[in-house]
Amino acid sequence: MNSSPENSESLKYSESGKYPETAGRLRKQLFIYLSAALLTLMISLTAAIFLNLFENLRESRKKDLFHAAELRARAIDEWTRSKKEVAKQITTRSRIRQELEKYNNGAISAQKLREFTDPKLFDAMSQSDDVLGVIRFDASSEIVASCGFGELLVSDQSVFAFINSGAFLSRPFCVKNSMVMLVRAEIINGNGVRQGTDVVIVSIERLMNILTVSRENVFGRTGRMFLAYMKGEKLSFFPIETCESASGEKASLIVNCSSVQTIVRTFEVEAQKTAALIDCLEKAMKGSKGISLSGERVLAFHSLVESDWGLVLTLDEKELFEHLYQDLMYIVMIAFFIYLAILAGFWHFMKPMAGRILFHADELEQEIQKKIAVLEREIEERKIIEKEKEKIIADLQKATGDIRTLQGMLPICAVCKMIRDDKGYWNQLEVYITEHSEADFTHGYCPDCARKQYPGCFDE
Repeated sequence: MNSSPENSESLKYSESGKYPETAGRLRKQLFIYLSAALLTLMISLTAAIFLNLFENLRESRKKDLFHAAELRARAIDEWTRSKKEVAKQITTRSRIRQELEKYNNGAISAQKLREFTDPKLFDAMSQSDDVLGVIRFDASSEIVASCGFGELLVSDQSVFAFINSGAFLSRPFCVKNSMVMLVRAEIINGNGVRQGTDVVIVSIERLMNILTVSRENVFGRTGRMFLAYMKGEKLSFFPIETCESASGEKASLIVNCSSVQTIVRTFEVEAQKTAALIDCLEKAMKGSKGISLSGERVLAFHSLVESDWGLVLTLDEKELFEHLYQDLMYIVMIAFFIYLAILAGFWHFMKPMAGRILFHADELEQEIQKKIAVLEREIEERKIIEKEKEKIIADLQKATGDIRTLQGMLPICAVCKMIRDDKGYWNQLEVYITEHSEADFTHGYCPDCARKQYPGCFDE
């Protein structure tokens, strides 16, 4: 049953036909399966982490743009606050205020007030580089003194309109190719009674520096800043880049709020994005702040505390997230290299151990193949025995059927002893028994018949 030639043949058959697995192939398959499983795990983890991380980083980049707008808004508010403070300091100079109060009471003449006030105002103006001129009004809003650029504006109706408007800051405008603004400050005496008004003419050069400094570093290549204010029913933009355009026109952009189709522009604003820009500026001027998306542009808008202006920063979405995409690519590359390093480490450090495991697996495989071969042969032998058994049972069943026939009632002739079969034919006794049983006959003579047949030979 366990003869070596048969076992050898079975083993050869198993190795060549039915069981082709080898240690080398198992090793390769194990490495491939591990690589695929590790790759699937890393992709799943990377996707799960990156999707959340990427969205958070996108929001972080948007917040960075918003914080840039917030810092610019604070800087503009600080500049505005400082100019108001400068104007207030000029009004609080007691000697010239007292002289103005005397003038309002008719104690001194306008000529004497001007002779006293003009040098004092010029001295106050010289205390700040941003102050380009001062115009002093009395209690009835009549000009009583001026210096610097104020002398150029004493007959300008826009100054009187500014005084009557009640605003503390005017809109920017050009004087002698310099962009200036008017700052209004009330002159109040010790009893809290208004004695007049000072209009301080300040340069907005520092404001322009705040808006344009390090533009490439802060806002990027596609970044733009817009500072705007309402002028009647129109939205006007600060001339951030220059006082005058190449054609000599003032560099301002004016949009009719009731019809945004009419745009006069001297610096870059794309028409299809103007509506979103206008909307953000109007929100900022109403005191709101936040982030808005318009096509491929990201807009950060912020209100200003010290004025009714609105500030908007815009940047191309591609540039805003450019570093984010690069960082994510670096992370993906690092993860890929880590994946390769893990595979290389497994191949280098686990190969001996895997070899030993697979060697024992080969031995176990051979033993299993031998056992399978023996079992297959035993099964074949049992099948042959089972067939023989079935044949014997069939023969026995047939013989049993014949025996039952002979045990039945047999019609036999009383004279010649012939037997009649089921078909009605008469057969000799020995022929019938031979056909219906396993018995055979041999012929001879009994003693009585022998004497009758051969009387001389068998007599006593």
